[in-house]
Amino acid sequence: MWAEPKPVRELQIDGSEATRIPEDPIKPYRDHITKGLLKIIDGKNTDPPRGILSFFLDLAHFLELSDIDKERLDQPGGSLKAFGGLNGIGKLADCAERTDAYAKALHYREMEFLYKTSEKDNKEKERKIAESLIKSFQKLGEQEAAEGVLEFAKGNEITVSAEWFEKLNRWEEAKTLYADGNDNPYDKLGYMRCLEALGEWDELCTKVYEFDEEIEDQKIDAVKLGTTAAWHLGNWDEFQRLHQIIPVNSFDGAFYRAVHSVQNSKYEDAKSGQSRLVKS
Repeated sequence: MWAEPKPVRELQIDGSEATRIPEDPIKPYRDHITKGLLKIIDGKNTDPPRGILSFFLDLAHFLELSDIDKERLDQPGGSLKAFGGLNGIGKLADCAERTDAYAKALHYREMEFLYKTSEKDNKEKERKIAESLIKSFQKLGEQEAAEGVLEFAKGNEITVSAEWFEKLNRWEEAKTLYADGNDNPYDKLGYMRCLEALGEWDELCTKVYEFDEEIEDQKIDAVKLGTTAAWHLGNWDEFQRLHQIIPVNSFDGAFYRAVHSVQNSKYEDAKSGQSRLVKS
């Protein structure tokens, strides 16, 4: 038997009562909760799984939304004072980045940015915030917003790095900045990545042999770039010489060996290389 429907007015009253939040319902527990949250989010003594971090980020967001007392700070983020003010907001942003939750990272980093732009004596902190904003905007596909942060930094005496231009696909500018610091392996690799993006294969092939760093991972990264350049140039002797340096049990090593086998019509070798690709 169907129940008689309630009048609309009664339904509205029931709905409003159900969604009404009493004045700061978690106030007695707020300090205890935030202290526990900060221990997890700080990550100094623990390295919790991403799922746990995501759960605690959701809890921090709930604390922010449920905080009725908005007058504790005049600026945005006042409801997060319990997290230690600016430092707490920065920790929440760092935690969100660790879990690839870039929308949440952006939310907290923008609050941090609003605080820090009023402190003219802390340009290094501003630079780190700007770098994080560019990363979050870029990950979220907001290219124009990321460009805006970069232009703001350039106009406010904040030191910009070549990596910022690289993230925004502004390869010529990134290449120029990397060239200025081309005496360290990080800048050398950055310069080579720019050459790859710009299709400057001849110079990229040459740069591989100038890369004489002792760090094995950096050497391999440089050789991979050089192998790609040799492939584009159709220089198969160079291609063979370089791909043999890449470990055979790695994805790239197996892939380049399979390509070389196909080029030489050694299809059985290419087939075995394909099986290595699947395993790697």
